[in-house]
Amino acid sequence: MKKLEWLAIVVIVLLISSKFLSFFGTSLISRLYGPEYAGVLTTNIKLIVTIRSLISIMVNLAIGIWLFIQARQSNNVPWIWLLFGLIYGLIAAVLFYILRIYESQRLESA
Repeated sequence: MKKLEWLAIVVIVLLISSKFLSFFGTSLISRLYGPEYAGVLTTNIKLIVTIRSLISIMVNLAIGIWLFIQARQSNNVPWIWLLFGLIYGLIAAVLFYILRIYESQRLESA
């Protein structure tokens, strides 16, 4: 496999795992505590949600900047990919690489 395909697989795995943790994370964490820790539970869940949100913002920012650089190198419109990466994060990276693979396949067959 090419480096591009390996990176696409890694991005897809990260996307699936982040969606899984996002969906089940709160319920898994809440099961660690009993009903007698209700006040502690809400404080811990709020803290974890805040940390997860900050990490998500940082990841989206990093992906947006990285897509900007990659789009500039591949003669695409970099600002569109920057905004797309800031808003959609890993989904934008997956789409970017799917489009690059499609373009390379199209050029090889022509």
